[in-house]
Amino acid sequence: MKTKTTVLLAAITFGLLSISVWAQPATVRHISGHDQAFWITNNTDKTLSVTLTKIEVLVGTEWQTYSQPTEPGPGQFYFMQPNLNRGWLTPHEAGYGRLLAQSISLPKDGVWRARVIVEEQLTGQEETEAAAKSRGDLEAVAKLGHNVQESAKIPSVAYASDRPSYWGHPVVIYSEEVRPL
Repeated sequence: MKTKTTVLLAAITFGLLSISVWAQPATVRHISGHDQAFWITNNTDKTLSVTLTKIEVLVGTEWQTYSQPTEPGPGQFYFMQPNLNRGWLTPHEAGYGRLLAQSISLPKDGVWRARVIVEEQLTGQEETEAAAKSRGDLEAVAKLGHNVQESAKIPSVAYASDRPSYWGHPVVIYSEEVRPL
């Protein structure tokens, strides 16, 4: 009976651990010794864009902002592919994410973590609606004589070859905590 209970407990524990890992759309780990590189794993069946928003340090029991990516922001992670840097991970893909045009200050000591926003590539009707909204917002903003970049209502867009990709459903996640050796 004790063996059955142990096996059942182990199965339940393993099941809960695997559910908690897959509950996040992506996992993010800092690569020790590679300064601003992060190993990022897409845990979904969707293509994901991952953006670094800030580094936080643990002060007592609270997380406080330590630094944010330099301009031009945001801190989009890029993944090296043969002959190009790509700004997304395909389903269940993992790779070294690096900032391309920005940098960020990382703590030398103390416990810290990265705060990132993960967005999925929109498809089907959502993509069609985002494209229409983007075109409509761009035209409306331009007619008012405002800078198009100032409009926060325009869906995230990235270009893969000559066709734009639209991103949505943002989720904030945190990297694993980094502790000094």
